[in-house]
Amino acid sequence: MKIKMKNYIVYQRVSTKEQAKEGISLEAMFNSCIRYIKNQDNGRLVKVYEDGGISGGSISKRPALKELIKDIETQRLSIDIVLVWNLDRLSRSRKDLDFLKDFFDKKKIELYSVSDGKIDTSTASGNLTFGIKGVVSQYYRDDIAEKTHNALYNKATNGEFNGGMPPFGYLLNEKNKYVIDGEKSEIIKYIYQRFLKLKSFCKLAKELSEKGKLSPKGRKWSDVQIKRILTHPVYRGAYSWNRTGKRKINEENLIIRENSHPAIISKELWDKVQKIISSKSSTKIQKQEKDYIVETPLFTDGNRNRELKYKI
Repeated sequence: MKIKMKNYIVYQRVSTKEQAKEGISLEAMFNSCIRYIKNQDNGRLVKVYEDGGISGGSISKRPALKELIKDIETQRLSIDIVLVWNLDRLSRSRKDLDFLKDFFDKKKIELYSVSDGKIDTSTASGNLTFGIKGVVSQYYRDDIAEKTHNALYNKATNGEFNGGMPPFGYLLNEKNKYVIDGEKSEIIKYIYQRFLKLKSFCKLAKELSEKGKLSPKGRKWSDVQIKRILTHPVYRGAYSWNRTGKRKINEENLIIRENSHPAIISKELWDKVQKIISSKSSTKIQKQEKDYIVETPLFTDGNRNRELKYKI
């Protein structure tokens, strides 16, 4: 009797941190999956999907997994089984795991892992195994996030650099401390001084661009970039962390450590600029309220139209 072959696709993922800490590699996972398929009498490999150096967070940030889902959705490949080295390779998010398992079930595709074998949620024991694995993966993800946040928080409160690129106007020395970048710091000083006179982000951005002074991105300046520089406490010598959002700062979670590094501008100049910006914001709000004053017909009396003015 001829054995019906089952088509396997393999998905594998490993983050850079996992590679460094646990020695997990894509090659090692691939070899384990291949051995697993060879040990099946009716298995054959159809395709391998790899997300290298990517964490087990959101599906949206993993191109290979999105490709896998698309291939199943469009039936581009004939697939019977999705094989992973371990369930957490699919995701460390319990929500994402539930979504993927439901998706596979609807498409009549089985989910196997080298570590656990077939993940059959149609049985009580299989559903329990899947649930426990999902909870453990979620816990691991949340635990890492919490420890990382605490470590960054402690460094920030001590005024220590938390990674990324140094702000425009600064460089990093061998001790990971901010030092002033002579040439670019002059642009910062110019921006603060000129704003006292121009009192306009747009005019200042245009003036800098016309003078051939390039922005941090090597292009013409924008009003948003100017405002960001004029409101960033780093230039008065204060290290800030957790400035979430490009346009609106989360004041509640913001950490500021004063006098953590050399200042490019004085505290006096900083205060003058902030006063102007606050005044501009207040004026803008008042203008917006005025713009919402509209005239609406109340009633018509012969040739006369009486109108009512109101604020929305």
